[in-house]
Amino acid sequence: MKPHGSAHTQGRQCLHCGAPIADHIHKGRKFCEREVLADGSVQSCKDDFNARLRKERDESFRGRTALQKRLSIAIAALYKNKGERVTTDDLDRYEIPLEDALRQEPKGGLFDFYFHHHRLEQLSMTHLKIHPHAHPL
Repeated sequence: MKPHGSAHTQGRQCLHCGAPIADHIHKGRKFCEREVLADGSVQSCKDDFNARLRKERDESFRGRTALQKRLSIAIAALYKNKGERVTTDDLDRYEIPLEDALRQEPKGGLFDFYFHHHRLEQLSMTHLKIHPHAHPL
């Protein structure tokens, strides 16, 4: 967005697009004015700038969310096909790494592994029991 013919001696610029900000505009302004285009859409450097920051910040969250969704689907398929008692070989075949659990709790020398929709109770070093959650974590 371009400023409307004003003095620009202080060299202030929009943080998003780099357009100069006129000297007479409030000193706290860091972005161009919001502009409504002829087609009714709104062009806003501030919104675009913050959307980019949110996208970068949320990228790792989206990756973790996608992983947990994939694991929930795999555990549900394993439970449907093999029942509640499974082995570590079954987990390997369904590509369910226990280290990707949301939480791991020690329980008498063994562990309970918590996923979004399931808890895997370790019965021995090679055997586990799948418990579906009544309410997802």
